[in-house]
Amino acid sequence: MSLLHQCFMAIRGHLRHIGEEAGVPIEPPEQVRLIDATMKVPGVLAAGVPGGTATRALSCPSPYATHDRAV
Repeated sequence: MSLLHQCFMAIRGHLRHIGEEAGVPIEPPEQVRLIDATMKVPGVLAAGVPGGTATRALSCPSPYATHDRAV
């Protein structure tokens, strides 16, 4: 696991904690499995919910994605 990947996983944990403390699901429970599975795809650096409480979107930057092809 790369250092960048480890850092992003730590950030996810901190964001979940902030959301729990604020009573706002920053990473909604129904998306946790999708995000966890996406993080396991080779080449994906990070995955997360773009914007607060979004339940129908997922962001996953990858160095292999191009304008006409995504991992």
